[in-house]
Order: sequence, then C-alpha cells, then structure tokens
Amino acid sequence: MTDQLLPRQHADFRRKEYWDEFFTKRQEKAFEWYGEYSALRPALHKSVKPSDRILVVGCGNSDLSPDWTKDGYPHVTSMDFSELAIDEMRHKHPSMQWDVMDMTKMTYTDASFDCVMDKGALDALMATDDAPVLADAVKMFHEVDRVLAPRGSYVCITMAQDFILKHVLHAFSEVLPSYTITITEVPRSKTSPFVPFFIVFTKSTSSSMVQYNGKTYVHESGALRAQWLRHQVEATQWFIMSQNELKQIQVGRQRLIELMASTSALNTTPRYTVRLVDVQARGPNGTCGVFLVPQGREHEFLFATDEGAMELASGAGFSRFLIVSLGRTHTFESLEAVQLELNPKMLELCPDSAAKDEKIPYMTVQEGLGERHVIGNGTTDLTKQLKEKAKKNKKKGGTTRLRFDATYLAFEYHKSMAAILHYTVALSTANSHHKSLLIGLGGGCLASYVQATMPSVTLTACELDPSVVTLAKDFFGFQTNHHLDVVVQDGLVCLQDAAPASYDSILVDVDAKSDEEKALGLTAPPLAFLSDTTLAVHGGVFLVNVACRSSEKNRAIVGSLRRVFGSTAHVVELKASEHDVNRIVCAVKGPTPIDLVQWRQTTVPSAPGFEEDEVADLIGLMDIAE
Repeated sequence: MTDQLLPRQHADFRRKEYWDEFFTKRQEKAFEWYGEYSALRPALHKSVKPSDRILVVGCGNSDLSPDWTKDGYPHVTSMDFSELAIDEMRHKHPSMQWDVMDMTKMTYTDASFDCVMDKGALDALMATDDAPVLADAVKMFHEVDRVLAPRGSYVCITMAQDFILKHVLHAFSEVLPSYTITITEVPRSKTSPFVPFFIVFTKSTSSSMVQYNGKTYVHESGALRAQWLRHQVEATQWFIMSQNELKQIQVGRQRLIELMASTSALNTTPRYTVRLVDVQARGPNGTCGVFLVPQGREHEFLFATDEGAMELASGAGFSRFLIVSLGRTHTFESLEAVQLELNPKMLELCPDSAAKDEKIPYMTVQEGLGERHVIGNGTTDLTKQLKEKAKKNKKKGGTTRLRFDATYLAFEYHKSMAAILHYTVALSTANSHHKSLLIGLGGGCLASYVQATMPSVTLTACELDPSVVTLAKDFFGFQTNHHLDVVVQDGLVCLQDAAPASYDSILVDVDAKSDEEKALGLTAPPLAFLSDTTLAVHGGVFLVNVACRSSEKNRAIVGSLRRVFGSTAHVVELKASEHDVNRIVCAVKGPTPIDLVQWRQTTVPSAPGFEEDEVADLIGLMDIAE
C-alpha cells in the first residue's frame, strides 16, 4: 500500500473474521503468509549487515536461515524449542548452527548478537490474549533485550494482530524505552488477503522517533509513539481487507473511503474522501474513472448524495467511478500534484476486471480544483473546529473581497431564503413592520443581508456558539443595531421561549451533527427542529434549509410540516440548482396559506445582490413539496 495516504480506520473493522481466516489458512501453509526470503531480502539488507551476529528465534523448519546464509550472511545461529524441527534442520544443513532452546529463557550470554530475527515466532507464542501468554511474551522481550548488543536490532515479522501489536509496542516503547522503531509492509502476493509487517526495534540512546513506511513521528511519550504506529498499521489492515472485498464490480454498490494525510500525526481530518460507485459490469468508456470535485462544491447534490453520485457515475460511462472530494482543512498545489498523490490509491481501488495496461482517466469540471482561502480558524467545545474561507467571486473580478459586501450572498440556498423573505415582505401590508427570527448565525452573511436590504424587517439572530458570533464580527463585518440583534442561546430554547405568533417569519439554517442524523443522510437541520412540539407554537412563514441525501427522509420532513401547518396550507420547496443538495422548504401557518399562483404573478422589483429578474425566477422555481 502506498505510504503517502492512509485510510481512516473504520469502526466496523472486522478483526475477528480477519484473524479467524488467517489462522485457518496458516494451518495449511505455515510460513507462506509471512513472505518468502526473496520478498524479505530488500528490508533485511537494509537493516542487517553481513558481518552481524544473527540469532533466528523460533526457526522451525523454515528455509529463512539457510537462504540468508547463502546470501552472504555467514554468522547465523538458529534456535527452536522443537527437537524434531532442529534435528530435521541439522540433517539438511549440518554446517550451520542449530540449537534446541526456549526463547523465553535462552542460555546465550548477554549482548552476544547484533540481530535477533523473529519470523512469526511472536505470533505463534501469543496465540491468545490472556495473562499466562502475555507473561511468556514479556519474558521473551526481556530475553531479546538481554542478548542484543548495543545498537543491535530485534527484527520481528508479524501479522500484527491487534493485541500482539499493542503488547510488543508497549514493551519496546515504554518498558524498554531505549529503542527506535521502524515498521514497513512486507510485499505480499496479489492473492493474499493478509499483509505481514516488518518491524525493526533498534537499541538507541535516542528513543523519541518512530517510522512507518518512511514517515517519521517524533514524540517524547512512548505511549503516544506506540499509539501513532498502531493507527498506521490498523489503517493499512482495514484498507487491505476492504480492497479484497472491492476486487469485483457489484452493480449499485457505493462506498465512502476516507484517506488521511500521512504527515498528520493525529489524522483528525481526511485529506481526500473517495466515493466509490459501481455502475455497470461493462462500462463503454472503460473499467474505472476518477472525478475530482472542485473545492467548495463537495456539498452539491451530484457529489454529496447517493442519487447524485449514481447519476454522475452513470453519465460518465465507466464500470466503477471514483468521486474524490478534497479535504477542507488541507491545501493542494495543483491538479497535477493531486493526481500524482492519488495515483497509487486509485490503482489499488481499480477492480480486477481492468486490463493490465488500462489507464485510469481523471476528470473534473472546467474550473478545475477551485480554490479556498482561509481567513481564520480556531476550535471550540461546541463546533470542534472552525475554519472560515473566502471564496473567489468570479462575477466581481476574480479576486478575494477585502471589504465585506453585505448585499453579496455566496450560497445559492441563502439567495433562495432571501428571495422568499423579499416576497413575503412585499406581499404584506405596505410599510408594515416585519419581525423575523433566524436560527443559526454562521458567518452572519444572511443576517447582514436582511439588515442591509430590508429596512422594514427587524431580525433577531440566534446562535448557539459564542465563538461563531466573534468570528462573524471579526471576519465577515457582522454588526448589530436596532434592526439586527443576536442572542447566544440554543435555538430550540429560543423557539420555546418565544411568545406564540411573536415572529412573522422564522428561518432555520442549522447543521445536523449527531451520528443518528448523519446515518440518515441528514446534514441540515437537526431533527429536533422538525418536531411537532417545536413547530406547533408559531405562526407566520417558516423557512428551513434542508440538506438530506435520503429521498425517504426528505418526504418525512415534508410530512412533519404538513401535519403541523394543516391540510389547507401548502408546503412548498425551492431548489435553486439541481447540483446542490440544499433545498428550502417553506410553509405558512395561519389564515393565509401560500398561494403559488399569486406568488408567481406578483411583480416584485429585483433585490440588491440579485441579477435582474433573478428573484422572480427563483420564486418561479417553487413547487409543491413532495
């Protein structure tokens, strides 16, 4: 597996099934899964010198020791506690040193070897994770440490079962701290579902550094070094297992795979998110294609939903389509650099049906990767991570705005909400006062727009996180006045505390963050804002930004609004673009339900920030919600 990108370890990593299969197959071919000498040779030559005194523990009847000796390493001693295995090897290779011995209590003198080699011996010793077995393993670790000379190395080839990896890393990171640790993958056959690991523990005066596949992590804490290494190994194991599952095309399957930056020690956010879509058995344009989503558009319908992804993939004409979104917290140099970084992973995700010389084409839209310009970031207990970006406005010269323009709305769904509010105000009695409540301030753009363009509207914005309010003021020019106020409060509490019919309109623009909501494909709003008790106490116009990947859940949301607002009221929706997952669902509670015919026929002048007739065009897109 490439050492540049790592998959995020998934919670459903099926260790039990993985290891049950491994141990069943190991009975059939004892050492094949650990790699033949030819596969181990490059790593051994890099780690061990021909002049080194080598001890092979738990040698059994493996050909490792004879092959190593023939390759120019004359000082090899091999040992095993099986007299039968040692007698066999003495008969086959009488000129070599073979000893019957227990590796938990060896009789060799201290510091008598420069290298202790273990090919599957630790795995055999730690067949189960219980106290007596761990006690034997600890004895083995101390014996290895005792017989190793200064700057000597313990080379362990292991399948790295979770508890084995945990104990061996703990031993040589914390109990025996004066070791540097390097882990690499042993090259495996394409048919093998298992990946062995080549771990080198080297006695050193400095023990703060560890490496995995060429990546370096430095920390004074042995526990954190061990944790970092375990994450790398487990992520690799998960990917290999998934890769085997994905060898064949399974029409209709979609899978999300998150790839983490190898340079990030904590691996908190994905560098890339790959949506794998299996479309058809034989694609007219090839077996596998890759689409790079422009930055800032990953939330759109075609890229963020199952239905949209299938639509995009079906039109592309490949058997398997890989839709790649670029992580918001990462930077990317160029289209060519991204392709170079992704190439190894995309090849690994290509199905077996691809021809050996078949190339994987990369596609994107005309704008390419797009750009993000970070103008501020931070963390809070509520939002976990804040990162604000300034997007280039092509309509205004292609440069980042240094002054905040309150009449500019960057998001299409904000334009939809503003257009409906413009119409609502225009249809009410002339010069009447309109009170509006906005749940979810965000950067303050929508609130500032309403304040700047609708003088008859008094807006109260409710925001849960005080850090978001500060960010809106510091970076987006958000300012309060007698027409615009902000309260720091839970939006649900704000709604519950409000007097019945105290607002002419309520706008809800809040992200859903719970695991339950994410599992439903819902990213906005939280389910609590759509409960009957939350909606029932208020009259007027209700607007909610709904971002949902599930058609079934969308219908349920509309059903909830219909129950609360009554059978006589229309529940309508406005989706400004087929490429955007966001849609504005609108309902009116009261004696005057929405009359779409009236709304579409009413003439309202264009509003600031909109092109000519754009407001009317948006209203014309409104339709009965389904």
